[in-house]
Amino acid sequence: MRIDDIIIEHHQHGQARRYADSVYEAYISVRIVGDLIGTAVHYLNLQEATVKDIARNWVRPFKDKPSSPFAATLTVCEPVGPTELMRKEVHPKHPCTQESRWYVKIVEAFTD
Repeated sequence: MRIDDIIIEHHQHGQARRYADSVYEAYISVRIVGDLIGTAVHYLNLQEATVKDIARNWVRPFKDKPSSPFAATLTVCEPVGPTELMRKEVHPKHPCTQESRWYVKIVEAFTD
C-alpha cells in the first residue's frame, strides 16, 4: 500500500509585528511510503512548478503576476536539501537529493 505525505513545515506565518508586511515561510517536501521496496520511505524530487502549486494552495495564495503592488508575492522558491532526519529515514537505494526539500517565502505588503 502506497502512502503519500505532503510535508509543510511552517517557519513563519503572518505579521511579525504591527505595521509590518505579512511573511509566510515554509519548507516543503513529499514523502512516499511503500512504493518502491516494501514499506521503505523515499522523498520525491520536486520541480519548481509543483512546489509553487503546493505553496499557493497550502501556505498562502498568490499569483505569478500580481495585478496589485500589495498582493501576496512569492519572493523565494529554492531547493535547500534534506534534513538529517530525512537522510536517516530513507532507504539506502533511494537517497534524498537537493530537490527533495524546498524553501518558499511569500510576502504580502502591509496595507492600512
